[in-house]
Amino acid sequence: MSALDASVVEGRTLSGAHRLTCDVVVVGTGAAGATVAVTLADAGWDVVMLEEGARLRESEFTANLWKTMKTLFRDLGASFLEGRSFIPVLQGRCVGGGTVINSAIVWRVPEDVHGVWLRRDPGLAAGIPYADLERHWAVLERDLGVAPTDDAIRGHNSRLLALAAERLGYRGRVIPRNVVGCEGQALCLQGCPNGRKQSTAVTYVPRALRAGARLFTDARVDRVVTEGGRASGVQATLLGGDPERPATLEVTARRAVVLAASALQSPGILLKSGLDRLGPVGQHFMCHPGVSMVGVYDAPVDLWSGATQGYEIDHFRPERMKIESIALPPELMALRMPGVGQKLARWLPLARHMALWGAQVRSRAEGQVRLGGTGVRVRFTQTAEDLVTIRLGLRVCAEACFASGARSVLPGIHGLPEELTSMDEVTRWLDRVTDVRQLNMIATHLFGTLRMGTHPDDAVVNPFGEAHRLPRLYVADSSVFPSNLGVNPQHTIMGVARQIAEHVLARA
Repeated sequence: MSALDASVVEGRTLSGAHRLTCDVVVVGTGAAGATVAVTLADAGWDVVMLEEGARLRESEFTANLWKTMKTLFRDLGASFLEGRSFIPVLQGRCVGGGTVINSAIVWRVPEDVHGVWLRRDPGLAAGIPYADLERHWAVLERDLGVAPTDDAIRGHNSRLLALAAERLGYRGRVIPRNVVGCEGQALCLQGCPNGRKQSTAVTYVPRALRAGARLFTDARVDRVVTEGGRASGVQATLLGGDPERPATLEVTARRAVVLAASALQSPGILLKSGLDRLGPVGQHFMCHPGVSMVGVYDAPVDLWSGATQGYEIDHFRPERMKIESIALPPELMALRMPGVGQKLARWLPLARHMALWGAQVRSRAEGQVRLGGTGVRVRFTQTAEDLVTIRLGLRVCAEACFASGARSVLPGIHGLPEELTSMDEVTRWLDRVTDVRQLNMIATHLFGTLRMGTHPDDAVVNPFGEAHRLPRLYVADSSVFPSNLGVNPQHTIMGVARQIAEHVLARA
């Protein structure tokens, strides 16, 4: 038996040029890729999964943030969006992708958002009707152990936010999460060391392997191969071996090529393949920029104890914003404290007394993904309306802090005082936030760069996930979404991916 016949092949162990054939090659093993792979493998197809990152076991996950960034994140967690401000963007780069490093939050796409998609393009109803997505979500929720965060491990950070929502009369909810037996160690960002988070690395990837699929790690897909006007496979570079003469892998797919590498990497692969003719490739980039507010309390909060995220206020979703509790490791929490050196040292003893809440903003702005350097670059700048929504999010975060007993808040905004002690101060100072460059932001949910639609001039893939202008090429990740969601996208990604996988089966 050759090395290529094994169910799991670590690309860094190979040298030379390799070729293999399968029914379908799936690029990516995160929420979208693993869902497609297991659906097709369960149907008896010969599936090959390609993952740029490594496959790690729970025993290799660690609270050490440097090791986490090095092994689980793309670009050491230092990728960013370019525009009027530079916004860090976090992406997983490992087997399981973002499902390994996210907080396991589960949201079905709201019907009003799905309704906007169909009103803009009624033809989408043929490919992604809401009833079908609900059928998929029911299966996913059973497979992944989805349930509201147990109160025993919710953590005081989340309980304080729930108290604030009750006192202010804001609608909120205990967050449903895809975890089983969570121990409340607040280590979701570093990969769950106990295997409690039901990421695709511990669920659908192993299940696909048991059904006969094969997995190649350390495999960076460089281009989609075409033949006779159809997608016929992919070419990949195998990373981690001899940098002077890296090994290569070419996979020929008899039935379909499925891109599920994210809203940044999937368009990047098509651009590197010279396939920008497929429509608005890399256009219409959307995301959810996030800002945060720190509350300082007299009693300990112990931010790093409990679920990473256990409660959220969705009262302001019509205003394109929701509030979430967030637990950060101490190293990252220190970045949200004022100053450096001796000034920072004065704040560190208060770390146990701090709560952190974030505002996730459904931005109206659109950007562009393009090639640059050794990968992709993204141009993105929020609109003036986005800045209004961001200020609203910060105000509600501060209001919730004071309503739950905080003695002060730390805004972490350029041009504002380090510490504010009343809502009057917060309101007065937030009015002076007039430029996105003042803000400390992060982007984690990415959409729209190979969007789905009826018309090939306006969309890259049709309502069934297949490229309008390149048969047998499918895209199954959040790049096909016609807009951002305003809620955490993993569950919607998996539901849409499962629907597209069924289309692949039906149309092959």
